[in-house]
Amino acid sequence: MKALLQTDTIGRVPMPPAFLAGYDTEQPMCIEAVRHVVEIHRRLRIPATFFLVGTLVEHNREELKRLLLDELFEIGNHTYTHFHVQLNPPKAGREQVLRTQDLLEEVFGCRPVGFRTPGGMEEGYRGEAERLAIFADLGFQYISSQSWGPNGKMPAPVIPPYTYADDGFGELLEVPVHGWHENLWTKVHPWQDPLGKIVPDAPQSIEDWLAPFLQEMNQVIEQSFPYYGPTMHPWSLRRFHPQCRQAERLLSIARDRGMVFMKFSEFAQRWKAS
Repeated sequence: MKALLQTDTIGRVPMPPAFLAGYDTEQPMCIEAVRHVVEIHRRLRIPATFFLVGTLVEHNREELKRLLLDELFEIGNHTYTHFHVQLNPPKAGREQVLRTQDLLEEVFGCRPVGFRTPGGMEEGYRGEAERLAIFADLGFQYISSQSWGPNGKMPAPVIPPYTYADDGFGELLEVPVHGWHENLWTKVHPWQDPLGKIVPDAPQSIEDWLAPFLQEMNQVIEQSFPYYGPTMHPWSLRRFHPQCRQAERLLSIARDRGMVFMKFSEFAQRWKAS
């Protein structure tokens, strides 16, 4: 399929839609999977953003440094304990996010500019000025929080990014998650046996697994959306395939269809500049 090009208003250069590879890295089971995901991205030379939970980093500092200290990868904040910021008092949310910012800077030598909301939200942080102030005060350039469809169902809509200007935070960009959460599509949960079989009514083959993501990707390309941003969980990817080959196939297809690959922060900078 030929990608329809959008115009980059900075240099007036046609640009295909971006593919934003984002991994919510939050469970102890993620570590083994991240090894495979990192190997895939390094071999394909495709950038990615890893949104890290602080407790996972605390217990796997050297391993995660070895894997993720690479110019291909961006580190994002996913709270300290996979904490639902939107469901708890703002003060507690700030402590969770700030503690993780400090930890990630200590371990990786740089302070994250992006935040992924654990659990996700249906409308992002619209109308949540007190919580938006937390993200702005802590220096985030973007957040990625809108990730559910109407009435809390899947899939999430494929929509463009937006700012929170109506809430007084015009410099804070929302980068919504698109489509299915792959762990929900695979019908697995972190408390299940990591080596257990996939249930019969879940996708059984890589081709079955790819189906909704390719449909979403096609929509992005056909409608010249600025980006495609599915959400992936390393522990769940490995639960479906030990070497995470379904993720590799998805990345390879995106490349074949002419998409460009960016870290979230690179996309946010391009979007704001244009």
